[in-house]
Amino acid sequence: MFEITPKEQLLKNIRKGLVQPVANKYPLLNFENKSIVPSLLKVDEDFIANWVKQGFYFMVCSNQFDLVEQLRNLNKTYQLGTYVTEDKQLMQLFTDNALAYRSVNEGGRTLCCGFLRLESSSQTIYLSSESQTLDGLNLFDNIVLIGQSKQIVSPDNNSVFTETDQNNDLKVQMGIDYLKQFKSVFLIIED
Repeated sequence: MFEITPKEQLLKNIRKGLVQPVANKYPLLNFENKSIVPSLLKVDEDFIANWVKQGFYFMVCSNQFDLVEQLRNLNKTYQLGTYVTEDKQLMQLFTDNALAYRSVNEGGRTLCCGFLRLESSSQTIYLSSESQTLDGLNLFDNIVLIGQSKQIVSPDNNSVFTETDQNNDLKVQMGIDYLKQFKSVFLIIED
């Protein structure tokens, strides 16, 4: 009679497994839940491609130390001069890591500020007047925008910000086209 070799038996078991559905061994894991956020680069490939197509620079850093190192390298590579910031969190980061900065009143060529939200599909950046003074934004040659990957959202997924936040805190809304007035625009995302 006909005997089945171990290789054929293995293939038969694989075929059977593919054809017959099996109950989920891990019912507590829900892979369709929106709380599992895909990686920044997968979700926002179109945004990043459009950002770079505009002639802007895009970087990803993994933590605060990497951010400081990227800022130092940017300054060396592009000769941006001393960063200007009024963002209290950035001022503390610069002070803690011995990175020179100036206030807006002292002037400079490169503004360094954080953003509250970046809408990937509408290509809009939201800045807060609570975190930095935005008067004279057009006086700078360069701008460095710093944020976290969780701050990049789609307009149809605005659950991150409540209507109260939008009315009270989001004071400045800029489209990407506005940023073309700067010689160099850098976006650093902490993932």
